[in-house]
Amino acid sequence: EIGWCGEEHRDHLVREVCTTEHMGLLRTLHIHSNLLEDRHAEQLAASPNLRHLTTLSLAHNQIGSAGFAALARSPHLRELESLTLQGNRIGDEGLDALIAPDTLPALKWLDMNNNKGITDEGVARVEAAEHLPDTVRKGWRRW
Repeated sequence: EIGWCGEEHRDHLVREVCTTEHMGLLRTLHIHSNLLEDRHAEQLAASPNLRHLTTLSLAHNQIGSAGFAALARSPHLRELESLTLQGNRIGDEGLDALIAPDTLPALKWLDMNNNKGITDEGVARVEAAEHLPDTVRKGWRRW
């Protein structure tokens, strides 16, 4: 498990997580309040080092829809059960990636609290996605 809070070394931190060999053993990763942007989420999503993650929390950053879509579509996050992205900049466009079939197949918990770009229409699309577990379709938060 790794937890990191603070923006000072965000580029270095993401690079280390993505490229350091022993990081491939990670099961839990928390990177909070680091001003991570879409490009950082895209780098994480592209890293095979995250293939064993079950918990990922990127709360209180600046990740938008493109970064969330990269995470949702990542072939390396197939074991991810819990995803926390509260306090970012994700909108309905990002939710469309979540709704796509065979995205994050192990996901059981999603916290999207305080992503002001998500509308009631976006919420309705997620809730209607029957292939998602009830805990994701009905249990996620956005306020």
